[in-house]
Amino acid sequence: MIELIYEGADINLETDVAITGCGYSDCVHGRADSVRVRFSDAQKLWRLWEPKKGDAFEVKQGAIRTGKMFVSGVGTRENMFILTGSATPLLALGTATESWENIRLSELVTRMAEQVGMTAELLDVSDRLYARFDRMNTTIPAAVDFLCRRESAALKAFDGRFILLNEKRLEQADPVAIIRPEDMTKPEFGISDRPLLRDVTVQYVSGSGQIRGRWSDSKINGGSLIVDTPVSSQGEAERFAKGFLRAANRRETFGAVTLIYDDGIAAGNVIEVRDYGSFSGRYYVDGVRHDMTNERMRLSLRRPIEGDY
Repeated sequence: MIELIYEGADINLETDVAITGCGYSDCVHGRADSVRVRFSDAQKLWRLWEPKKGDAFEVKQGAIRTGKMFVSGVGTRENMFILTGSATPLLALGTATESWENIRLSELVTRMAEQVGMTAELLDVSDRLYARFDRMNTTIPAAVDFLCRRESAALKAFDGRFILLNEKRLEQADPVAIIRPEDMTKPEFGISDRPLLRDVTVQYVSGSGQIRGRWSDSKINGGSLIVDTPVSSQGEAERFAKGFLRAANRRETFGAVTLIYDDGIAAGNVIEVRDYGSFSGRYYVDGVRHDMTNERMRLSLRRPIEGDY
């Protein structure tokens, strides 16, 4: 049974306003969780209620919950009402330029999150000290995602929080499920046609001279990337280069499968695919699209990074 909590009120989903469709996207890597709910509305009850952008709501089904969502859009069709929501509020769409000095990662992300009514949490991610960070005409989610990419972290926007996770350790976790061909519907697997990067160099010219740091994967016959961004030391430049290399190469081998509902699988988990030829093996789940009305889930998958980064 699907439950709806709207602005703190538990909505009684009677026949006249029953949910006829609900899709929830559980994401990592900078994409905020989102939801789209479709209601029957023969009596026009939802229109009388007048839901509006920015209202808070949550959808639940058993162990699956969207967390706090903010209304991003409303619509009607004949005898139907449609509600869409995002885990980040509309305020988070605004761009701005601001700078901080001598600030740790946790405080930096918390300060940005508070500007849009959210909180921040670091899970198994080092609380680095930055000499300076500049947010240059970007949204807060984009700025936080940039921080995550250079620190090799995964970003989860969920339930009013920006959660930063250690991506490498997520990839090294034991599989939460084993998937075989008979378990799958509409399987898709492939290898990206985009060239891999062999190395990334981060460089910055400061008042005291140039700072350069490089990270490479000798097993890859690929290209090079140079990133110009402020850094305070060679060690920091190398760490950022490592993160940018990981972000560039993470979707070399990818897949997608539809499964019957399994509330033990979520974005950020690892599963194992068996009996699927060269595409068998461990996969990191970087997104789950829940079809809550039909009790199906579509997994977006990628192979974990194999190098030391």
